[in-house]
Amino acid sequence: MTQSADATGVSLKGVVTKDLTRIAALLPGPSSVIIIEQTANVTPETGELGYTDPATGQVLIQLDPNSQVTFSETLAVWLPEALAHEIHHSVRALTGPGFGDTLGAFLVSEGMASAFFHQAFPGTNAPWDNVLTPVQEHALWNQAQPLLTQTGLPVYSKWFYGGDGVPKWAGFTIGYHIAEDYIQHHPGTSAASLVDAPAASILAGSTYAP
Repeated sequence: MTQSADATGVSLKGVVTKDLTRIAALLPGPSSVIIIEQTANVTPETGELGYTDPATGQVLIQLDPNSQVTFSETLAVWLPEALAHEIHHSVRALTGPGFGDTLGAFLVSEGMASAFFHQAFPGTNAPWDNVLTPVQEHALWNQAQPLLTQTGLPVYSKWFYGGDGVPKWAGFTIGYHIAEDYIQHHPGTSAASLVDAPAASILAGSTYAP
């Protein structure tokens, strides 16, 4: 992995250290293990894939030097995104209400993690931030609202990776817009300051209505 980064003229350790310093300044929290490994099992559009263990807060970042985007772009843009997103999950898991096990909690946890990426590294839009047309988003939110207490990995998979008429990444877009709406209507808050906020409070306090 470090050799692949070196081939692009980038120090992987230097990039990670810089990114983590910026993240920690905004979101101090308990220490957690961060593993970075090379694999082809990534999001092609970004060359990375992140996962946080909801029980331990351990973060896994997977990178592919041979993905759809250049590895230099992955290191400069999408590695910081993955680190910010997953560390928000990690802090929420270790000190807050956890990732949650319902559709409503999934939407808030993913949405706030996406909002934190934008707080830490503004100026870049992730491909899953806005994948829905206004008509799609309106219809899907109407469909989701009665289901917010549904639990289980199949529910997560359907709403975040697509299935049964729900487009890929729909849950990421809806969750991000819920988080951004809450922050906009509650001056003085941020994704970092809301890392401990219960999902029910965010959903109740958001005026999100696409």
